Amino acid sequence: MLSINLRIEAVEASITSISNTRVLSFNSLLVDFAKDHNAQIIIRGLRAVSDFEYEFQLSGMNKRLNHRIETLFMTP
Repeated sequence: MLSINLRIEAVEASITSISNTRVLSFNSLLVDFAKDHNAQIIIRGLRAVSDFEYEFQLSGMNKRLNHRIETLFMTP
């Protein structure tokens, strides 16, 4: 697995044409990180149908922890 710094660099290089974006790392719950950065939406990618059940459960827990943050699922 790549180090966090290499992963951040790779993502930053791939989004240079997208304005108003930042690449950050965190060591907390995603929903807490989103709240700390005033995010209202968490976007999660689904690679396969099998990802949906797991991600749906996570989004349900996130909703219980912070009902103001929505989860949006995206597929290829």
